[in-house]
Amino acid sequence: MSNAGTPLLDSRRCCAVCGKAVLVRESVECSACGAALCPECTGTCEVCGAVVCRDHVMNCGRCGKMLCPQHASRCKSCSGWLCDEHVIRCAVCDGPVCETCHVSCGECGNAVCPGHVAPCGTCQELLCDTCAIRCDRCGICSHPEHLERCELGGEACCPTCRTSCAVCGRLVSVDHTVERGHQVLCVRCRNESARRRHWAVMIVSAVVFAIVLLAYLGLG
Repeated sequence: MSNAGTPLLDSRRCCAVCGKAVLVRESVECSACGAALCPECTGTCEVCGAVVCRDHVMNCGRCGKMLCPQHASRCKSCSGWLCDEHVIRCAVCDGPVCETCHVSCGECGNAVCPGHVAPCGTCQELLCDTCAIRCDRCGICSHPEHLERCELGGEACCPTCRTSCAVCGRLVSVDHTVERGHQVLCVRCRNESARRRHWAVMIVSAVVFAIVLLAYLGLG
């Protein structure tokens, strides 16, 4: 009877890590890649008990716990490995981040990764992408309370991009203003002022014309 294909009890395999020849019955396979290993070159996941090779064993950067690839998470920022107990999930993208790299949003307090946070253009407090509102004019992130709507165009403007009209006091985007001497006017007040000047000129012209006409007729 042939026993071809059946390994003999004393047949050996070479360890994929150190190259040592070990008996088949003493060798172990990595649960991640299937490589043959000697007992000295294995690591055991402290979560599930899986045996893995050195290339597929990770240690949590916080507690040092040995982990297999299935139970290890990698911080999006520093690339450090983390166990489930010490990984923080970004509130925006749900990506893994460590305690050192995560940032707390100054508006909602949620933990986020550095890739989904930006400073408020007014107070510099860090805000997550969910809470930050961008100025419609310059695009800078801001707390909601630091933005005001332009009373002419309706744009949400940060303090840098808005001003008050010197005549009517309206809060307007700087795109809807003009300078007159040392004053800043909204375009509506500028237009009203221009109309008043136009009618004043027309009235004065009409009065002068009437005076001249009456003088001419009187002379006649």
